[in-house]
Amino acid sequence: MSSARFLYTDPRTVNEWIRHYGPPYRILFTTVPGIEDIVIQELLERFPTINPRPKPFGGLGRVLAEFSSPPDVEDLLKLRSIHHILLHLTIFPVDEHLDSLVAIYDALYQLDLRLLFHDLPPFRITSERAGTHSYTSIDVQRWAGQAIVDRYAAPVDLRNPLVNIEVDVLEKRCFVGVRLTKTSLHRRGYRVFEHPAALRPTLAYAMVRIADPLPGSTLLDPMCGGGTIPIEAALVYRNRLRILGFDLSPDFIVGAIQNARKANVAQYIDFRVVDVRRLPQSLQQPIHRVVTNPPYGIRSGGWKRVPRLYAALTRSLSRVLSSDGRAVIITLRHNVLRQCAYNAGLRVVHERVVRHGDLFPKILVLQPE
Repeated sequence: MSSARFLYTDPRTVNEWIRHYGPPYRILFTTVPGIEDIVIQELLERFPTINPRPKPFGGLGRVLAEFSSPPDVEDLLKLRSIHHILLHLTIFPVDEHLDSLVAIYDALYQLDLRLLFHDLPPFRITSERAGTHSYTSIDVQRWAGQAIVDRYAAPVDLRNPLVNIEVDVLEKRCFVGVRLTKTSLHRRGYRVFEHPAALRPTLAYAMVRIADPLPGSTLLDPMCGGGTIPIEAALVYRNRLRILGFDLSPDFIVGAIQNARKANVAQYIDFRVVDVRRLPQSLQQPIHRVVTNPPYGIRSGGWKRVPRLYAALTRSLSRVLSSDGRAVIITLRHNVLRQCAYNAGLRVVHERVVRHGDLFPKILVLQPE
């Protein structure tokens, strides 16, 4: 994976930006709302001396980390649970009134950005807003962008900027940072086959982490679709796990194999065409971990079939899971899944809401009674 694909400029320049704006070296990471703890776990594994904070400034899907020494951006790009990396520049108070636009203009105008704009690169302002205000995100972009133009005379380029300044209004605070990633890191580049209901790789990775598979154990996705969950597991654990990817659709299994080959992990995954109702007959040994994204039933005609499908899934899981096994399942129909799990002798030991596009499904963790 080439870091040049993700950065607005080369890594050496980005590392210079990081060194210039510290210490402390504050880096903001964005992710799927609901998996901030997974980001923190991954960060501390790689950078054990940092002090990460989830949901800083009240922002969901964000983690702020302070580094005592400047991190190498190449190391940051290896994180699998994040979407974007931002260099924290400043934060200041705002309110709901239009006067805050003047405060945003003044803050951007006074902020020392000479290192970023010394050669007048094309730039853009990106903005998110949470809360009730008399102005919009577009207003924030316009006023912040005008401040950069007035001070540095840099050209605006909304499509292919070399510098992206993020100005986010979160309730009564305004965060300003420079985005170090051009494309969200959840775009892994291995999807040559697109499943119609594919899971974001960052979310799939988080679910594998929640499952917490032990070396030498078996991990199964019995409804693997395009293979995102088995592929994310293989990219991390490779030959330390036995990884299985099953699906009822032969076309999906062909597509999953194509994706796994593109990710260079096909040799670590056993893909098969298997009906979830026949899991017990298809497996020769107990399964330690199941991680799966079953259909939500949103598409035409699927809603009524979900209870039968979830009942079949949980009955099969109750028969194939080892006594210390665990199943991690994401669904919008969490009440249906909970009842089916109870009927099958499985108990819910953990649950959380996450954001998946415009949907807010729950991840449920099931274990045998």
